[in-house]
Amino acid sequence: MTGFQKKIELLKKMVVPSRRVLILTHDNPDPDAIAAAFGFKYFLKEQFGQESIISYGGIVGRAENQSMIQHLKIPMTPVDQIRFQDDLFMVLMDTQPRTGNNSLPDTVVPDVVIDHHPLREETKKVPFSDVREEAGSCSSIITSYLREAGIGIQPRLATALYYGIKSDTNDFGRNADALDQESYLFLFPKVQRDILNRIIHPKVSAEYFRILNRAFKKARIHGSSLVTSIGRTRNPDMVAEVADMLLRHEGVEWVLVMGIFRKAMILSVRTSDMRGGAGDLVQGMVRGMGKAGGHGMMAGGKIDMKDGLKQELEEMLQERFLKKVGDINQPAEALV
Repeated sequence: MTGFQKKIELLKKMVVPSRRVLILTHDNPDPDAIAAAFGFKYFLKEQFGQESIISYGGIVGRAENQSMIQHLKIPMTPVDQIRFQDDLFMVLMDTQPRTGNNSLPDTVVPDVVIDHHPLREETKKVPFSDVREEAGSCSSIITSYLREAGIGIQPRLATALYYGIKSDTNDFGRNADALDQESYLFLFPKVQRDILNRIIHPKVSAEYFRILNRAFKKARIHGSSLVTSIGRTRNPDMVAEVADMLLRHEGVEWVLVMGIFRKAMILSVRTSDMRGGAGDLVQGMVRGMGKAGGHGMMAGGKIDMKDGLKQELEEMLQERFLKKVGDINQPAEALV
């Protein structure tokens, strides 16, 4: 019996019709989390005849993500509409227990965890876990499930999984391995390219450009590092989006972007250094104040804030960041 067949047998024993299945992504889900959850929902239905619900905490804020859900007709339910009861079969997708980036109550132990971030201690208590740190996306992992089970992938799902891989690996510019490449090439012929184009190039509001303007004006370059803040935002995804954008600046290897969403400081770190270290760096930055996680070249964190401490907190995070990347003594230069 192969490793995959053992996984199938274990899942078959665990998934019973009398239990409702909930697939919960990390908060403010990105394309990879959305696609992987959509793919696993399809897998459960085709392999076991089991229906399931996809849920998420926070918001789906980024225009591309909204467009993805709309055009691919992906059913998603806000977590505040979910009742966590004893009969719930709980799947965590693209996240793990007690990471601080999902809405799973601390009292609930999930039945299944599928992720590609560093393995957490809490995950070792889960009955079924498939955590592949070397993979660049959960979408690749789910694609492998469908392929190994011999389940045909229809174009709508193929488009979602393809975009999930494309997005999370930044077109293979970071954190990608052979599984990502194989899955990407396998899915490509099945992709609905007209819909993919609409997902990648959505219309955006005037607020989007106001945030960019604010971020660019506040941005300061210290050697090979760049730091900025987008201030208060109704869309926490903008913090990561601005970080991705600013990493394209010539000569910049590390980027820190901060922003305020509701009563929390959201931070995003990106690096073009192939040696990585972004995840460890952010965890060190927020230690004792909040929670963080990520990969070698991309990471994020969240700190619950007290009133009136925005400037002090931003200054502290900037100092910690610049010290860790070795640019603390570099003079500040305005971006624009």
